[in-house]
Amino acid sequence: MFKGKRELPEEYHELRKVYSRAKTDEQKLELLKKMLEVIPPKRSEFNKVRSYTTHLMRLIRERMAKAQKREAAEARSRLFFKNKMFSIALIGDANTGKTYLLNRLCSTDHPSTLEVFETKEPIIGVFDHGGLKLRVVEVPSAIKPKHAKILRESDLIIVMPDSDRYVDYIDEMVIETPYKVLKSFPKNKWRFLDLVVVKDKGDHRVLYKGVTLSDLDYSKAIVNKEEQKGSYKLKDGDVIS
Repeated sequence: MFKGKRELPEEYHELRKVYSRAKTDEQKLELLKKMLEVIPPKRSEFNKVRSYTTHLMRLIRERMAKAQKREAAEARSRLFFKNKMFSIALIGDANTGKTYLLNRLCSTDHPSTLEVFETKEPIIGVFDHGGLKLRVVEVPSAIKPKHAKILRESDLIIVMPDSDRYVDYIDEMVIETPYKVLKSFPKNKWRFLDLVVVKDKGDHRVLYKGVTLSDLDYSKAIVNKEEQKGSYKLKDGDVIS
């Protein structure tokens, strides 16, 4: 792979084998640091190896920083949504079922065929769940810079199956909106969103699954007429009084 590779210490090659099996970015970064340490210093024939190793470390650090930023944005979004009406954006490659999913969610009848790039402009629909209306916006597959505003103003982005390149787009455009990547087309039109709708003292709220009473600043509260501690995980349809 690199000139002089055979002269690298045996420890370097062993670390590379472990690196190839590493599953997390944290593990990979630690192994790359160790690999860098065992590369003989002040040897010009190893410059490419050293440069490539530091390049990989930089890429992983950038990826980890983006992940941390997104986790922080998702934590904030649990308590604050950008829109009075919770907004979901659908993005993905052509013919991955965006229009079909929007029609299914919103009980609409927008044209959905196998024609590539059939959707030229965003399509908006509204559906009701648990007494709360949610907005769904289908973003065209031929995504343009102007569509980044729709994604930033949404509360949740759904990336359709086989459309991983749109995750790169979200990162490249520094869009902090939480997103969910579908591995297959959803069978249930609500559960795949990983959301819950609760009634909090008369007001409906959309929350992410896993949100607890303490996330809503309750040390304890009456939920469905029973007292619950702050660690209680709210479920779809719960009523806080």
